[in-house]
Amino acid sequence: MRVRRTEKFFWSFFFCACWVGLLVLGVAFRAPACGVGEEVEVFQTVAGFGRKLQNVNLLAPREVYRELLRQYYTPYVASGLLKQWFQNPQQALGRYGSSPWPDRIEIRGYIRENKGRYVVFGEVVEVTSVPGEERRGEVLLLVEKTGDRWWITETQKQILGLALPGVYGGKGGDGHGFQG
Repeated sequence: MRVRRTEKFFWSFFFCACWVGLLVLGVAFRAPACGVGEEVEVFQTVAGFGRKLQNVNLLAPREVYRELLRQYYTPYVASGLLKQWFQNPQQALGRYGSSPWPDRIEIRGYIRENKGRYVVFGEVVEVTSVPGEERRGEVLLLVEKTGDRWWITETQKQILGLALPGVYGGKGGDGHGFQG
């Protein structure tokens, strides 16, 4: 009889320990999504957008260009910025020719301005069909949360050096956005 109780206790303890272990692992793997979830979502927005850059030919005929913007950028770019890019393709990020083409945006850093607003510093990495050959161009992206989504609301490309006070200013103008 005593052996059965010990065995029953062992199995009860074993199952409880497994449940606790799974719970701890679940919390550990969800911790980045809970503790720094904002940053993760911002980075996912920028990375997703960066993967779509090659699909938007900035030199395409105007209607084709606009359709490409709608198709590939709508999940990442705020409607106000898309409207600006509809009117001025030279301000948009995207592909200028067959080679090199933008492959991704590598994030170099960020500043959390406040809850729901980040400035992301990155590089657009352009590649060619020749392995190891690439070009990089600096880019700033303003990423803001509206509702439950993160949107790229402003960009500035080809910045010479990331001299923060001269490039991005929280003071001046209306206190928000990039300085020209």
